[in-house]
Amino acid sequence: MLLALLLLASPDPLRAALVEGKVTDAASRAEARAMKDPSMLRCAAALQDAIGNYKEGAELRKKAPPEAPPKPPELPKELPKPGARVYVLASRLTLRSKAEPGAKAVVSLPIATPVEVLATQGPYAKVRAPFRAGPSRILDMAGDKRWKLTPEPAEGWVAAAFLGANKPDAAALQDQGDLSALERLAALDPTNRGVLSKLAGLAYDAGNCGLAGWASAVLAGTAAPLAGWDVELIQPLYGCRGDLSKALFFAPRRQDVLAGKAPADACATEPPPEPPCPFCSLEGEEEPPEAKEAEAKAIEAANEYSGKWGKLYAGPRLRLHLRRRAGPTSPVFAFTATYDPSCEFEEEPMYEAGVDISPVSLPADARPGELVELYVPASGITGLIAAADAGAARAAAIEYRHSAAVRAMALRAYRFSMGRDCCCD
Repeated sequence: MLLALLLLASPDPLRAALVEGKVTDAASRAEARAMKDPSMLRCAAALQDAIGNYKEGAELRKKAPPEAPPKPPELPKELPKPGARVYVLASRLTLRSKAEPGAKAVVSLPIATPVEVLATQGPYAKVRAPFRAGPSRILDMAGDKRWKLTPEPAEGWVAAAFLGANKPDAAALQDQGDLSALERLAALDPTNRGVLSKLAGLAYDAGNCGLAGWASAVLAGTAAPLAGWDVELIQPLYGCRGDLSKALFFAPRRQDVLAGKAPADACATEPPPEPPCPFCSLEGEEEPPEAKEAEAKAIEAANEYSGKWGKLYAGPRLRLHLRRRAGPTSPVFAFTATYDPSCEFEEEPMYEAGVDISPVSLPADARPGELVELYVPASGITGLIAAADAGAARAAAIEYRHSAAVRAMALRAYRFSMGRDCCCD
């Protein structure tokens, strides 16, 4: 009996990892459990997403039992009247193309976003947001270029129950202390570690591993949002050309590259193929002459292709979507940490001392909810850091690049920027 009570009282190590910000450990534990318990597959997938392993998350979802179809929202006690100016009360509210669950998403509205009510239909309200669905501005750090796009306010349908006449109040939410209130508090102030830790635990208890993983990742520093901005998209691009405000994002065809053909305004979403690795001989073994000849031809063809690629698409970049969040901002810097990709890199990256820091001039007049598209030159390990000044940003980047989570991120950055390692043991 005593043993049974002790087992019941023992803490769940997966939950404990989430609460402590050890999201990578939590993701590993969830995946191990999912191998024995299929009901954990979706939780494991959500935690893989939280640490950036989206491919692994997608594979786990394929194995998971089918999800129940989305339910329509509840009818609020009082619907807002057309013409009213109201605020988003949810941590994030999806604006949809139709007044029905699962309709195409137009844009995601952050908490405290002011919207104008245009009409109501059942539990839904048609609203107009103060910003466009896509980016309102495009910034390219590589060429120090800027584009400002014509504002086109986004319109669509939202669940009316998550709209209110008054802005969300942090003090009132703090007093409530339940899961919903903690989620909104974290959205208003993602730097409050006490709130994030409680949120991670309560969300896991409620079966919301996606929310628990997000809170734990912010605690770990791997998903910490920039002050006043949410990162909604990080996309590696392997070279761009022309006007980025009109760019087509696609994987170029080999025959077009060899013929020197490319759209006037475009970015490549996949890298050019690399030359094959050299022959790695074993003791007493020689490379066959026919293999050496084939290898030489393959290297020559790959180098020719890469040369033509470089003339069409230049300057690898990271493409980021930053959504302005309510609240104060701080200076933002882009950092690039260089390293020595040795044969032991997959075990532990061997970093050099160099860290390059560049200020990012995000628009100071951006309104809450506005989306900015940012292009950052990419090499080594590239990322963004909010800091008081360049010195503080450099110190944070040096500390950041040595964390366990960044070692995993560095592996992805290594494959992106440098290709595979051809060392012979």
